[in-house]
Amino acid sequence: MTCTSCNGRGIFKLFSYDDNGPTGDPVEWAICLCAAGSPYRVQSNNGKAHLPHYQLWAIRHGIDPERVAPMEVLYTDEELAARGFGQVSAPTAIEAIAAAARHRHQGLKR
Repeated sequence: MTCTSCNGRGIFKLFSYDDNGPTGDPVEWAICLCAAGSPYRVQSNNGKAHLPHYQLWAIRHGIDPERVAPMEVLYTDEELAARGFGQVSAPTAIEAIAAAARHRHQGLKR
């Protein structure tokens, strides 16, 4: 069965809308939580930490990497549940900083 969020692609576009339709704001890209999104979430190569693959994907396609994020960051738990992903919590700011520090520390090892 194909994921209804990303249609099996692992990544999908989100647009900004208001009551009058599209706002013209930049497109956001979401990395899906389904199996097809897993390769975009990888943050290592040959055991070495690096940028998440979704940021590399963005750079390769001329997209501002700030416009691409995991869908659990862009959606509320209720929105994720409505899409069939149950309750998934995005990391807190402290958890994100700790993870970044771990990756930076690992990258400094020789």
